[in-house]
Amino acid sequence: MVDKLVANGVGIATTEPAAAPPFVLVGLVTTTATEGIGAWAATIPVTIAVPPPGDAAAGAALEELLEQVYAVLGFGPARPTIYGADRDAPLPAYQITYPASIPNPAC
Repeated sequence: MVDKLVANGVGIATTEPAAAPPFVLVGLVTTTATEGIGAWAATIPVTIAVPPPGDAAAGAALEELLEQVYAVLGFGPARPTIYGADRDAPLPAYQITYPASIPNPAC
């Protein structure tokens, strides 16, 4: 996903959770169910985060980045949140959840 985002103009895409904002973080896969013997159903979290404070400017920046991600990856349910509660200043963010199917390597 990161490669696809970067190749399509979202150069701030990363897999590094400690990246400096703004960033689009592609998180680790969560498996959710089996899909028969050949695959597992999963979700992939994508977090869009911008620098604080969580004001109108941050909201506008988040919406712009959300549109860029949707243009590349398509729609996924998104919700506003904060990222990095353990940081000195938590970041305004959107969390998008994308469905995925992971092939079973044993099949």
